[in-house]
Amino acid sequence: MNAAIAMSVITVVLLFYGIYLYNNIVKINNLVIRSWADIVAYEREKVNLFPQLLSNLKEYYEHESTVQVEITKLRSHINDLTGKPNVNKLKTITDLTKSCMGRFNYRREDYPNLTAYHVTKQVLNDITTLEKTIAAAITIFNMNVADFNSYIKQFPNNVVNSLTTGYKRYSRFDDSSYNNIEYKFRQQ
Repeated sequence: MNAAIAMSVITVVLLFYGIYLYNNIVKINNLVIRSWADIVAYEREKVNLFPQLLSNLKEYYEHESTVQVEITKLRSHINDLTGKPNVNKLKTITDLTKSCMGRFNYRREDYPNLTAYHVTKQVLNDITTLEKTIAAAITIFNMNVADFNSYIKQFPNNVVNSLTTGYKRYSRFDDSSYNNIEYKFRQQ
C-alpha cells in the first residue's frame, strides 16, 4: 500500500515537472517569435520612411527607376518576413536596404534655404536610428534563439519537447555590418 502511494506521488511530481518544462519551452519559443515580430515591425517602419525620402529627393533630382524598383522589392521582402523566423530573408532585406541607401548619392549645391534638404537629412537620421534599433532587436532575437536552442537540447527538456511540441532549433541572424550602419546626407 505504501509503495502504491509512493508511486502515485512520484508520478504526480513527474507530471507537474513535465508540465513545468513544457511551459518553459513554450515561453522561450514565444520570446523568439516576439523578438522576430519586433524586427518585422521595425523593418516595416523603416520602409515606410522611403516614400517620404523619395518625395524630398524629387525636389532635387530625377531619380533612377532602379531605386524605386529596389524599394518595391524591399517592401515585398519585408512583407514576406511574417511567420517563422527566416534569417536568410532578413539578410536579403539588409542587403537591399544597403543597396537602396547606396544609390542616394546626392549633392547640395549653394542654395541657402532648401527646406527639403533639412527634411531629407531628418528622414535619413530617422532611418539610421531605425537601423540601430533593428540591430538591437536582432541582438535580442539572437539571444532568445540561443536560449531556446540551448533549452530544447538539454535533458530532460529535449525529451519533453520531442514528446509534446516538437519545436525545432532556430537559426541565428549573423551580419556584423548591421551594427555599423549610418546614412548621411552628403554635401559637396
